[in-house]
Amino acid sequence: MEKISRRRAIEKTSTIMCGALSSSLVLGVLSGCRADIDLDWTPQAFTNVEAMIVADFAEQVLPTTDTPGAKEAGVESFVEKMVAEYLSNKEQEVFRNGLSWLQERKFHTATPEIQYNMMMELAEQARMEKQQRDAKPFFLLAKEMILLGFFTSEIGATQVLNYDPIPGIYQGCKPLEEVGGKTWAS
Repeated sequence: MEKISRRRAIEKTSTIMCGALSSSLVLGVLSGCRADIDLDWTPQAFTNVEAMIVADFAEQVLPTTDTPGAKEAGVESFVEKMVAEYLSNKEQEVFRNGLSWLQERKFHTATPEIQYNMMMELAEQARMEKQQRDAKPFFLLAKEMILLGFFTSEIGATQVLNYDPIPGIYQGCKPLEEVGGKTWAS
């Protein structure tokens, strides 16, 4: 196996992350934007209904199981901040149109099964639109922000991923079974 320096490893990781995430999301995370659990959170850029839609959408993407879900991590506040402060105008328009589509169909009052079906419809639209647009479709943009918000939150990083605040020696090829079956948060 080729040995590489820490600097080179960071460069390679950055390249992979930048390719996987849109530039506005990378900017948001690098600026310190993260999901905070704020039980008294009041939406600023979203209406209350939009915030409920985002929370329910996020919970469909990352539901609570034997590990915490997106709602518990406060992902909706992260998504709101990303939309308001970091997305481009075109991305904001795509996101707002997606929220409107869900609001018209009463996503926030639908049963989880109906919500799931609406999301599958959006996923199919995204699959067909992906090749035809220069901006990501709503479904992909929302899912990307939800996953990013969750896994950069304290809950996602410490209760779902392995987290070692003061790491020891680096063992890059350690079997997952030896670390509880979870990948690393940092």
